[in-house]
Amino acid sequence: MHIQPPESDHPTGTFCERTAEEINSLKQAIEIKEGEIENQREHLSELQRQPNPDPERIQETMSGIQELEDELEANREQLNVLEEEFHAECSP
Repeated sequence: MHIQPPESDHPTGTFCERTAEEINSLKQAIEIKEGEIENQREHLSELQRQPNPDPERIQETMSGIQELEDELEANREQLNVLEEEFHAECSP
């Protein structure tokens, strides 16, 4: 399915150029999100190693990790769709 963004949102550039920019932007966002998840997992490990771990902080951190993982999965799915559209429309 090919859905072109409204022209008013992207006044310059071709569909292929805009899609390539979106793909690159999403790849960067995915890298950042992966780093955030890794940092939160390290923080969780530190919390769990404490002599008297705070169950609320552990649960909050685990919930935060799950939220980040959900966002990461959504970004990856969006990236797959954009890459498919790009290859279908823009590859020679």
